[in-house]
Amino acid sequence: MKAGKLFVLSGVGISLILAGCGKKITSEEARSIALKDAGLSEEEVTFTSETIDDDSFGFEFHTDTKSYDYEIDDDGTIAEKETKNYQAPSTPQGNSGNQTTGNGDQTQTGEQQTQTQGLTQDEALAKAVAHFGVDGNSITNVRIKQEYDDGRNVYDIDFYYNNKEYSFEIDINTSEIISTDIDNI
Repeated sequence: MKAGKLFVLSGVGISLILAGCGKKITSEEARSIALKDAGLSEEEVTFTSETIDDDSFGFEFHTDTKSYDYEIDDDGTIAEKETKNYQAPSTPQGNSGNQTTGNGDQTQTGEQQTQTQGLTQDEALAKAVAHFGVDGNSITNVRIKQEYDDGRNVYDIDFYYNNKEYSFEIDINTSEIISTDIDNI
């Protein structure tokens, strides 16, 4: 009788372990895993790109001195990571009393007033969707990356819609569309 109960209990334990093996994490959990591995908090970094695929999450973020690129599998395993030294782009206005974050927001030192300069990532994505005339609710695999390209702060935006990959680059400060492209996938 005792052997039968032990067998049933160990079977339940194995079932619980196997059920936990197939657990898929959320985007927020994947983000926390990347930050924990980097030894940073959300407040210490600026996220410049987030991608979600069928089986993984990708994050690019930076501090004032280092950039991080993570791919987290949907089971919480770090599949890839890359770090590089990083220097935040200088602002064209030369605001030496202000600290610029990677997303174009400026916070005045000594005060907690925040001024937005240029486009936010959401505004840039909305412009890309409007430019291409696609349904913003149906786009997938959205990637928004802030770059310093040819002397400009730009957002490089890619997404999928109806079996096509859309690419869009826009100047953050002037809202000038720099380039667009549509490829069949």
